[in-house]
Amino acid sequence: MNAPAAETIEPTHRRGGGRLGRKALRSAPVASFPTLVRQIPVYEIVPDEAVELIHEESLKILEEVGCEFRDDEAIALWKAAGADVRETRVRIDRALLMELVSKVPPEFTLHARNPERTVRVGGKNSIFVPMYGAPYVRDLDNKRRYGTLADLNNFHKLA
Repeated sequence: MNAPAAETIEPTHRRGGGRLGRKALRSAPVASFPTLVRQIPVYEIVPDEAVELIHEESLKILEEVGCEFRDDEAIALWKAAGADVRETRVRIDRALLMELVSKVPPEFTLHARNPERTVRVGGKNSIFVPMYGAPYVRDLDNKRRYGTLADLNNFHKLA
């Protein structure tokens, strides 16, 4: 008795895994939150006197102590604006600072390459963006530790 010839079965579809599957996942459009407009009232948690005290003390620090800038372009911009610049330390006079702050618009549009992702900044708009980085994180063993660059990359992927 002869054995029947082996039939060749052609696959009807390919599996979705592997390099091509991962590439398809990476290139898929990412859903993003639209700009949310707050409809709830603003609550004054801190009294006006405390806000004024914090404001005055912050101006005093910027005038007397200053702020370190390690970017040459930022230092040049502060110098051009009229701040007291000594090496990398910038001291900002309160009148200069308040003049510059008064020029900032209360709202502006941040245009994206993809117009669907253009957002309005300021006012009652809330915008969700990846954070700068956590100083501390909790790992899977619930241990608190310093945040790393890898943690920051993971936070951005999650965002």
